[in-house]
Amino acid sequence: MALAICGIVLGSCVELMNARGVPAVEGVVLRVISTTSGPVSPLQQVEVEIVTPPNTGTRELVYWGGTGQPISSGSLLREGDHVILTRLPSQPASEPHEIVGVVRVPVLAIAIAMLATVVFGVARWKGIASIVGLALSAIAFFAIVLPAIVRGDDPLAATLIASVIVLAVSVYVVHGWNLKSTVALAGAIGGLVIVVVSAFALSSLARIGGTSGIGADLAQLSALRGRIDLTHLALAGMILGGLGALVDMTIGQASATFELAAVDPTLRGWPLYRRALNVGTDHVGALVNTLGFAYFAGALPLLVLLAARGDALAIALNDEGIVAALLATAVACIGLVAAVPLTSALAVWQLGRSRR
Repeated sequence: MALAICGIVLGSCVELMNARGVPAVEGVVLRVISTTSGPVSPLQQVEVEIVTPPNTGTRELVYWGGTGQPISSGSLLREGDHVILTRLPSQPASEPHEIVGVVRVPVLAIAIAMLATVVFGVARWKGIASIVGLALSAIAFFAIVLPAIVRGDDPLAATLIASVIVLAVSVYVVHGWNLKSTVALAGAIGGLVIVVVSAFALSSLARIGGTSGIGADLAQLSALRGRIDLTHLALAGMILGGLGALVDMTIGQASATFELAAVDPTLRGWPLYRRALNVGTDHVGALVNTLGFAYFAGALPLLVLLAARGDALAIALNDEGIVAALLATAVACIGLVAAVPLTSALAVWQLGRSRR
């Protein structure tokens, strides 16, 4: 499972790598020749043996770190480390490769295996179903969204299609094909519509152009220049941010409503809706805090940069990256809160129909 997900992720990047025209090879560090401190970051000289064709067995002396490629103490190389190296096609074969990063995919595989073990230990086969749902959702995202964006299609349209697929897969694979899942899916799609409308309105008012942070790099990347609508890409990020929490909210709300109705068969209509809503409001508070911390964690490096630069508070608060993160949090929370009464109403209505 872990290797399959990693393979999907890597496979989805092939088209982009080919467009850039920068081939990559893998190497193993044979020995660290020197490690010196510099004005910006440490600098290492290491001997690397390439372990992938067509240069298998070739040994080179290369550098890692320095002013042009800042690294920290946590990314210093050691003997036996596997690294990714590149060399521009325009460079002669006699020139050494350049290290661009440490091979981290095996760690991802270990993390996914650990997650599967813990989930199975706690939730048994239903937990494994959640992992399968996650894998299928990842396939939908990497098979639809990324290739479409790289081709130059509208990022927002691709994201909306993938979002509906992910919602359906997440709900039915994990929770089964039943009435409760259908109610939860309907509530999630309703919440998604509210998220999309809110994201459109707020990003338009705030003039979010999608050129902050990595968006600026995308705007300057020759392979993608002029092919990607960065504004729609920023909107797509806002929509995807709260998708998982939206599924969690609607499933929990549908389950609570159906369980309340099962405990008291006479409880229907407005009394059932009110009690289900009481459960949902408690859930909302927890998820809103969770989303807030998740977005703040993503924006933490930018916050530190702005604080270290000592810019005026007005500049910091109006930075597009900060505003976009705050708007994404607000949009996700709006969708979550709206999904509670919507899902509760759908569940109560469906239970009333079933009773009749």
